[in-house]
Amino acid sequence: MATTYKPPTRNSAISILKRFFGPYPDSDTLTPEQMYLAWSRPAGTNKEKRDKNKAWLSNKLTAIYTHKLAEATYIYDPHKKLKHIKLTNEGSIALGRYPEAGLPAQDKGHTSTPPKSELRQPADLTLDEMLEAVERLNAKHTTFEVKLTVIPREQPIEQG
Repeated sequence: MATTYKPPTRNSAISILKRFFGPYPDSDTLTPEQMYLAWSRPAGTNKEKRDKNKAWLSNKLTAIYTHKLAEATYIYDPHKKLKHIKLTNEGSIALGRYPEAGLPAQDKGHTSTPPKSELRQPADLTLDEMLEAVERLNAKHTTFEVKLTVIPREQPIEQG
C-alpha cells in the first residue's frame, strides 16, 4: 500500500529555518556549507557522504519551500547546483526579523509600527474614515471579508 505524502507543518518548517539561520542572525542568505555547519554536519569528502548530505538538505529545504519561507538560487556548472537560499518576507517575519534589524528595503514586507502616542484611536476616526479603512482591508485581504456594523445607541453619550 502506497503512503501519501504529507507536507511538513509550518511550525516544523519554521524550526528548521531557525536552526539554519540561528548562527547567522545578520544574514538573509545562506550557502549549503553554512547550512551543514548550522546542523553540525561535516560537508563530506567522499561521494557517499556528499550524496547523503544532498538528500538530507533537500528534505529540509522542501519543508521551507513548501511554506514559502525561503527561495533558492541555483548555478549551472555544468549541472544544477544550489548556490544559496534567501529568506522571503514570510521567512523574515517567521524569524522575528523586522526592518530595523537591517533587512534590505526591497525585502521589507511590512513597516514598523509607530509609537502608540502617534496612532489614532478609533474614537478619533470619523465614520467615513472607518468605512474607507474597511474597504482597504477587504481589497488587501481577499481571503476574508471585513464588515462594519453601525447600531444606534438607545441613549446618546454626552460629550464633555
